[in-house]
Amino acid sequence: MQAHGRYAAVGAAAALGVAMRLDAATLSSVLGAAATPIGPAPRNHLEQGVLIRNAWAASGAWNGIMAVEWAVCGTGGLPHFFHDVYVTVLGGEPHPSRS
Repeated sequence: MQAHGRYAAVGAAAALGVAMRLDAATLSSVLGAAATPIGPAPRNHLEQGVLIRNAWAASGAWNGIMAVEWAVCGTGGLPHFFHDVYVTVLGGEPHPSRS
């Protein structure tokens, strides 16, 4: 999978949340909300030059911005969002001891 579809929303949400000086609990909720609507972004689209890949970053940025709005209004994600999305849903392998 290509990273743009998986991480753009989380990156945008984190940047905006930090810029807004959100407290830790709200920022966690923001990141949880941002991780939820991510897309799998198939890597072969990138390799074959499929142009829809250019929309992944924009879509992710919009979702990240909206995640801040949603979480500030009380619609956020669960505290264990990274595990739920990146391990349970996408099948990633956690390495908590790595820094």
